[in-house]
Amino acid sequence: MDTQAFLSHLRNQTWYRDQVVHTEDILPRQAIYGHLTHPLSPEIEDLLKQKGLYPLYSHQVRAIERLRAGENVIVATATASGKSLCYHVPVLEAVTKSRGARA
Repeated sequence: MDTQAFLSHLRNQTWYRDQVVHTEDILPRQAIYGHLTHPLSPEIEDLLKQKGLYPLYSHQVRAIERLRAGENVIVATATASGKSLCYHVPVLEAVTKSRGARA
């Protein structure tokens, strides 16, 4: 179902009527990739490549670098922009270095 058909279907539901007040199409932007100061282990990088999740976006690199430095991080980006990897990559690094690591 395309976006317009979905929105039309949603608007026609009695339980959802008048809840959609604005829609806007946002054009895709060119991806901006970054490079980590200390590269990922070959195992993690290969895994990400196999899943089509590499190279990392610039916001992922910034978050991972700060998490590696022990800082707290909040990431607010669009849906499906890779926020979860900002958390998962440092966790994968920690558990591959120490079996006792917890997240």
